[in-house]
Amino acid sequence: MSPRPQRQRAAAPAPQPAPAALRTVQPRARATRDSLLSAGRGLLAQRGLHELSIADIAGAIGLSVGSFYGRFQDKEAFFALLQEQVTAEWLATGRALLRDADESGRAPGALVAEVCAEVAGVFRRDAGFIRSALKHSSTHPEVWTPIKHVGQLFVEELTGHLAPALLHLGPRQRRPRVRFAMQMVFGTCVNAVLNDPGPMQLDDRGLERELARAVSAYLGLNRVAHGR
Repeated sequence: MSPRPQRQRAAAPAPQPAPAALRTVQPRARATRDSLLSAGRGLLAQRGLHELSIADIAGAIGLSVGSFYGRFQDKEAFFALLQEQVTAEWLATGRALLRDADESGRAPGALVAEVCAEVAGVFRRDAGFIRSALKHSSTHPEVWTPIKHVGQLFVEELTGHLAPALLHLGPRQRRPRVRFAMQMVFGTCVNAVLNDPGPMQLDDRGLERELARAVSAYLGLNRVAHGR
């Protein structure tokens, strides 16, 4: 029996470029999405995520609820993308601070002071967003994960800058000591956002100075400065 002839497959059509109208809509849609995220971030300073409606977010920039749903599936998807955007911004700022410290040869004590000021500033500027994430994480634990992950990344990079200067400590003590120092800083700021226990409030500019003093004392940076 002669073999059956193979049927030739038709070549797949070459992909066609997107219509000009579609290409121009995409950047506009991205700009609208980013405007909604910015509006939501600002509104979270005034009320919690649960109290914030989709109509509030859309209305803040003169859009309809339908326009919101054209960019986000629901409020959970909106908040997830907002987290991604905000935490990426925090990390970029923190890394820029560390790069600048490297380039200028910043002393460890001065770096600690800058880091404490930046962390307190982040909690101050985004208190509403952080408070909403913390409260929402009681029922959705995954909500806090991106914030926690970015904090851990930054602390590890900061540890690489500070640990080599702690020569008065044993090699195995240096990195854990820096990590715990930053746990104290983050814990103090989280407590201030959630509970405002005092005596120093989050808006008090003395907070970062006291945090820097506590971290420097805990790490023994006075010894480093005096070469002991």
